[in-house]
Amino acid sequence: MDFSDNAVDLSPRRITPLHEVRDAAKLAALVESMRADGWVGRPLLVVDYGDGDGVALTGSHRHAAALVAQLTAVPVILIPPCERLTIEPSLHGLDVYFDGQRLHEDEARIAALRELGYAEGVALMEAEFAARADE
Repeated sequence: MDFSDNAVDLSPRRITPLHEVRDAAKLAALVESMRADGWVGRPLLVVDYGDGDGVALTGSHRHAAALVAQLTAVPVILIPPCERLTIEPSLHGLDVYFDGQRLHEDEARIAALRELGYAEGVALMEAEFAARADE
């Protein structure tokens, strides 16, 4: 699936990842690639705060690499905020909640997006799973 049709460009400085970088070697390879070629591949899936900032549900390593490589914009698919899908402060930054339940597992995020009818978000997260399985 080509996600670029609905992607918009957003400064990586306006995006908060859900978790820290967990693989330094992966980050280093992504930084090198982005310095040479810019952003290549799937957009990030971002829950919009409503003010142009957002929380990335995917791509923590790609997001960090974009910052290190000093990219001014990255492609994102924006999920609009709604009453059932909220962003709350936490000890580690920000967390995403669905119907009051923290979405800390990818499967829970997919289920929430599916229930909300965000088929493109579901497809993007499933593409992320497939890419991780190939690594």
